[in-house]
Amino acid sequence: MCDVFKKITSQKRRMTHPFQTDFFGQWLLPAHRSLAMLTITLFIWRGIYIWRDKPMHRLYRRWIPDMIDVLLLSSGALLAFTLGFAPWHDTWLAVKISAIILYIITGFFAFRSDIVMVQRGAFFLSLLLFVYVVSIAHTMSPTPW
Repeated sequence: MCDVFKKITSQKRRMTHPFQTDFFGQWLLPAHRSLAMLTITLFIWRGIYIWRDKPMHRLYRRWIPDMIDVLLLSSGALLAFTLGFAPWHDTWLAVKISAIILYIITGFFAFRSDIVMVQRGAFFLSLLLFVYVVSIAHTMSPTPW
């Protein structure tokens, strides 16, 4: 069992729900982490294609990343609900959600801007925000450094 799940389950849960079992921790947290790694891998892959100015099929450019992002968001929401975390009680979760929104906005500029310097700057800022989101999730602290 991973350290983060041990830390989460050792804390007192705020709500009791019949689905709050170790079963969810055994597949939901690893699935959420896998989806996060898959989404950043595809983000970097798409960024390299745009950087090299190569055309990409619409399926790989939009549909697959959007489906993975929806699954990632759904698994994160289900994980937070299952473990009893809420952004209005846990500041680290509110900061993580805010950083994810900023990641989405900078990702939009990285792939949709016509100015090359804006694309590259937004791409690198998105990567930094992703690292920040992962570090927040790992430490459960808004200041993970």
